[in-house]
Amino acid sequence: MALSAQERAFIERFGDITHADGLSRIAGQIWGLLLVLDREVKTSEIVEFLGVSRGSVSTNTRLLENFEVLTRRSALGERQDLFAVRREPARPFLLSMARRAERNADFLSDSARELEGGRGAKNIAQLSAFFSLQHRHAMSMLDEIQDEQAGAPPASPNNGDIGHDR
Repeated sequence: MALSAQERAFIERFGDITHADGLSRIAGQIWGLLLVLDREVKTSEIVEFLGVSRGSVSTNTRLLENFEVLTRRSALGERQDLFAVRREPARPFLLSMARRAERNADFLSDSARELEGGRGAKNIAQLSAFFSLQHRHAMSMLDEIQDEQAGAPPASPNNGDIGHDR
């Protein structure tokens, strides 16, 4: 089955977007391909559709697994893994991002304390504050997604302000 021109354009653009956000272009293209095909896809199909090496597919599918946006399974009698995009990738993706941000913030905060008064301590503390903020916002987004799925009304823009209850 061939991809349409629109599907190819989407996959290319999605690769560019994810690359700009820090993932590899090929990881984004694999993710885009899985979104477009909306089915389990064998390693060999990814190689064929995207014109990339098996090694590149292996490396980039592992990366996408770490971000929890795709699933991998092996099928009885198959020598290749099968990949599919998670049905609701936002939650695991955000949770993964929140965990990384929290680990980074903790490490940097501890380091800033250990280096207190030394060169770079202020820079390290500022970066720790950034990752703490990223963690809080990711967790807030997770709460909002959960509320939307539960049918709660959307959060108001003033939701974090004192005196405004949910």
